[in-house]
Amino acid sequence: MPPSRSRSKSQRSCPRWFRYVPLGLFVLVFVAYNSKMTSLLTDNGLIANEKDTNSQSNSNTHKSKPSSQQQQSTTSTSTSIFAKTYPPRLSLEEYRSSMTSKCSTALSSLSSTLALASEIPGVILDPLMSLGPEELRPEESPPEGGCNYLYLDFGANRGDSVARMSDAGRIGCTNGQGKVIVPPPRLDPEKIKLVERERRNNNWFDGLESRLRGILESSNLSSDQFCVRAYEGNPHFNEQLDNMSVYLNNESPRTLRHVKFHTETVGAGFDGPTKLYLDTVNPEHHFWGSSIVSSHKDAQASGGVSVDVVGVTLSSIFKEILPEKGGGMVIVKMDIEGGEYPMLAEAAGSGVICDYISRGYEVRWMIEFHYNSLRGAKGFEAEKGAHQKNKKILEGCGVVFSNAPAIWA
Repeated sequence: MPPSRSRSKSQRSCPRWFRYVPLGLFVLVFVAYNSKMTSLLTDNGLIANEKDTNSQSNSNTHKSKPSSQQQQSTTSTSTSIFAKTYPPRLSLEEYRSSMTSKCSTALSSLSSTLALASEIPGVILDPLMSLGPEELRPEESPPEGGCNYLYLDFGANRGDSVARMSDAGRIGCTNGQGKVIVPPPRLDPEKIKLVERERRNNNWFDGLESRLRGILESSNLSSDQFCVRAYEGNPHFNEQLDNMSVYLNNESPRTLRHVKFHTETVGAGFDGPTKLYLDTVNPEHHFWGSSIVSSHKDAQASGGVSVDVVGVTLSSIFKEILPEKGGGMVIVKMDIEGGEYPMLAEAAGSGVICDYISRGYEVRWMIEFHYNSLRGAKGFEAEKGAHQKNKKILEGCGVVFSNAPAIWA
């Protein structure tokens, strides 16, 4: 006979549903825990309240279309579980006021020249050196409506000239006579960080930074009023310039209003595709001889290696970025190894720059002419020969020219 399948009395008395009790208790505990954690995170602002979010969404359907900055903020928040908040960014004015106060306090507590040399850096320089970006923030869009104050850097290379414009916004410690006791830090374009400044030829500020500081001070302007557009054709610097853009657009205090590097892009006499002949023989000078002129001595020494880039004119940049009304200032730094001749010819011929000057804009143009670097310059003879004439046309409507310092860093 087969074995009996009868169950014991204790087994027969246990209901079938009883086996699901442990699972039910687990579910209840999990739901309670999850509800508590959700409440805690919501109270601390780490996640958005669903009810508030739905209410906000319903409310927004009756409002006008948000600005691009609001759209970007909404998109950034909706793609993340956590609603990230950032501390208020220190303004350049607040930074200057704070540093002036700290300098005054430190100087008043010193009693000797020896103390001045030994104590000041510890009191003042350390806080100054820590004023890089505290954390990376979402990339901001360029200001809507354009920029009335614009710094154009043609021949950005690794970013030295933009770094000097940023440095022009920082202050150090001065005594009662205006003499610099402790200089502000400088932005190292290679390391992309603030470093301690060294005195050169008995000066704390190099030629370009001194020129920029002079322009800003004489015009009662601040560096953080300026948007920056910088142009570099050599793809060797793409990553470097992208990283510097992130740094400068996220630093606190922000020394520049907005920064954009146009890589694989060069200043030219026309808008559109062109060739850049690379300098491959001057690594110690960061390949500074790249040129749109094939007969440039460094391009020839490099064997005529070229890359395809985009050419842009001053006229198109002015029309794209500057508001037609309101006035302002444009500072141009141009060091482009022969490309200045066709750019100058285009600017004088189009009349665009003179038109903007008539609307209240000032144009300060620092330019380096490369007479001795061009050999033959085929196709550029007319522009090179006429550059004095073109320069006078622009000076006649108000452009202020100056020779650009040859060494930027």
